[in-house]
Amino acid sequence: MTNQDTSSESPVEAAAPSVDGGGVLADEGLKLSGRSRTFLLVAVALVIAAQVIIRNAWLSDDAFITCRTIDNFLHGWGLRWNVGERVQSYTHPLWMFVNLCAVWVTSEYFYTLLATCLVCSLGGVTILFRDAARSVSALVFALMAVVMSKAFVDYSTSGLENPLSHLLLVVLLHFHLKKSVSTRQFAVACLVGCLIVLNRMDLAVIVGPIILAMFWPGRSWRWVGIALLAGLPFLAWEIFSIVYYGFPFPNTAYAKIGSGFPKSWVAFQSLFYFVNSIEVDPVTLCVTIAALVAAATVRTRQNIAMAIGILLYLLYVVRIGGGFMSGRFFAAPFLVAVVMITYLIRDHWKSWIPAAAVLGLGLCAPVPPPMLNSENADWKHEFENGIADEQGVYLPTQGLVTAQRSREMPATLRRELGLVKRDEGPAILYHPSVGILGLYAGPEVHIVDRYALCDPLLARLPAEYEADWRPGHMIREMPWGYYDSIRTGKNVIQDKNLAEFYNHLLVVLNAPLFDGERLREIWRFNTGKYDHLIEAYVDAPEEVRVFKAADLTLEKTGEFKDWEEKDRRFDRPGARIEFDETIHTPALELTLDNASSYDLAFRRDGKSLDEVHISRREGKGYIKRRVAVPPPVCEDGYDSLFLRPSSGTLVGHVCRVQRIEEGLGPAFDKPWGADAE
Repeated sequence: MTNQDTSSESPVEAAAPSVDGGGVLADEGLKLSGRSRTFLLVAVALVIAAQVIIRNAWLSDDAFITCRTIDNFLHGWGLRWNVGERVQSYTHPLWMFVNLCAVWVTSEYFYTLLATCLVCSLGGVTILFRDAARSVSALVFALMAVVMSKAFVDYSTSGLENPLSHLLLVVLLHFHLKKSVSTRQFAVACLVGCLIVLNRMDLAVIVGPIILAMFWPGRSWRWVGIALLAGLPFLAWEIFSIVYYGFPFPNTAYAKIGSGFPKSWVAFQSLFYFVNSIEVDPVTLCVTIAALVAAATVRTRQNIAMAIGILLYLLYVVRIGGGFMSGRFFAAPFLVAVVMITYLIRDHWKSWIPAAAVLGLGLCAPVPPPMLNSENADWKHEFENGIADEQGVYLPTQGLVTAQRSREMPATLRRELGLVKRDEGPAILYHPSVGILGLYAGPEVHIVDRYALCDPLLARLPAEYEADWRPGHMIREMPWGYYDSIRTGKNVIQDKNLAEFYNHLLVVLNAPLFDGERLREIWRFNTGKYDHLIEAYVDAPEEVRVFKAADLTLEKTGEFKDWEEKDRRFDRPGARIEFDETIHTPALELTLDNASSYDLAFRRDGKSLDEVHISRREGKGYIKRRVAVPPPVCEDGYDSLFLRPSSGTLVGHVCRVQRIEEGLGPAFDKPWGADAE
C-alpha cells in the first residue's frame, strides 16, 4: 500500500477562476461577481427551503418513544423505557443523546425536538447549497429537489433521526466528492461515517461503499488504523449496549425482524411501499433512479460508490418490507442522489433540464410540499396496504404551524390520557401508539407496547396476523399470565417453555449490571441458546383459557374504561367461564371485542346444553353485548359458559360477565342466538 497525503482541492476549485477581490465567475451567461454574490444566492435558496420545511414541520408519535427514555434518564432512572427493566426502545443512539442534551437545557420536549430537527436539516441544506452555488443551474436543481420531495421535507422534521442523518450524509459526501483526499480529511470522513451509523445502524450500507471508495486511492496501513480509530465511538456504544441492555441491537430490531411473517409477504409489501411513493411523491424515487442512471453514464469512482450505496439501501428496504410511514426510508438515498446529480450539473452538464424536470414532477404530486396549507393538509392520510401519510395525520395536533400559546403541545388526546394515568398512579397499560402516552403517563405507569417495539418479551414472539397489518408495527398479544407477572413481580406465565424463557430474560433485564450470572445469560441469549424455548411455545397446541365468573363481575373489573389493564384475552380454541354454582339467570351481559363474532355455549357438568351466536359489529373496540338465555337452559340451570371466536380476528377478549335477573325486555323476544345492545 502507498500513502497519498494530497491536497484537498476539489475539481472545481482546481479549474474555476478565482472569485477573490474583483474576480468574475460566468455561468451560462449570468455573471456572479465574487463571494458576496455566491453568498446571496445561497441565502435566497436557503430562505425558500426553510420556509417550506418550517411550514411542513411536525412531530410523530414514535419520536416521543425516545423522549420517555430521555425523561427517565433525566429523573435518575437510567436509559430505560419502563423503569423496571433495561430495554433499548430507540433505534438512534446519537440522535437520542443530542436531544437529551437539548432537553436537559430547556426542560421541554415539543419545541426542543422541532428546534434540533430544524437546525440539523437547515445545516445540511446549507452545505448542499454552498457546494452547488458555483453553478446557478446546480443550485436551482438542489433547491427544487429538496423542496419538491415530500419524503425529504416530511422527514426534515418529524422528531425522528432523519435530520441528523441528512446533515452527516451531506458532510460525508462533501469530502467524498473531492478530487483527492488528504489524511486529515479521510480521518474526518471516517468519523462522520461512524456517527452516521451510530445515528441509524442500517445506513451502514450507504456509508460503507463511500468510505471504501475514499480509502482506495490512498490505501495504506496507516489509513486502516485511522478508519479503525474513527470507528471507536460505534464500538464503544456496542459494548455499552451489550453490557447495559444485554443485546447489540435495539429492541425494535428484534420486534420488526422477528415478526414471523413469511419473507415473501414482507418483500411483496415493499412493492406497495415503492408504488405509494411514486403515487404521492414522484420526485423522490425518480431523482433516485436518475442518479443510478447518471452513475452508469459518468463512471467515476465517487459516483459508482454512491450508486452502490443507494442500491444496497433500496434492497434493504425490500428486505424489511418498506415501512408504514410513507416515504421515510427513501429520504436518505434520495439525498445521496441529489448530491450526486448536483455535482454532475455543476462540473459537467451545466444544464437547466434537471431542475425543470424536478419542478414538473413535483407539481404532479397530489399536494406538493410548497403548496401545503390548512385547506389541503388533510387531503388523504391513510393509504392502502398499511401505509400512511404520517405527517398529514399529525400535522393538525403536532405541527408547528398549528401551535398556539393557548394550548399545550402536542395538542392530542394521547397527551391528556397520559396525564390522567399519571394522576391515577401506578398501573399497567397494554396499548399501541405509546410515544406521547408513555412520556406523559410518567415512570409509575408500566406500558406494554402492543407493537412490541418497547417490550422485551413480546419483541421475541411472532406477531398476530391481521389483514391490515402494518410494516414494522405488527401486533403481539400478551401471553397468558404476562400481565399478572408484571403486576406481581412473579413469573406466572402459563406456558412452561415461555415461562422458562422469561425467567432467563428477567436476569438480563433486572440483575446487577456486572453480576456473573447476568453476563453468562447475555452470552447465552446472543448465541441463540434459548431460541428453542420460543419455538416450543409457538409450536405448542393452543389451550382453552379458564376464567372464574366471579373475577369478571363489574365489582372485580371496575369501570369499562379499564379494559386495557385486564389480562382477559383468549385465542381461537376459546375460553371457559365457570360460575360458582348452577344458575338460572335468563340473560347475560358480556363486554366483548367488537372485531370478532362468537359462539356461546351454555354448559352444565361439562355437557353442552345449547348454543347461541353473537354477531360481529362494525368498527373496533369493546362493547357491552346482552344475550338472552334459551328458556330450557334457564329452567334447567347452567354452571359454565364456553366462548369461542368464530370469525373476524379469531382472538377474543372478555372484560366482564354480568348476570341479569330481570331478563332483556323486548330483546328477550328475539329468536335464540340473537343478541342485543
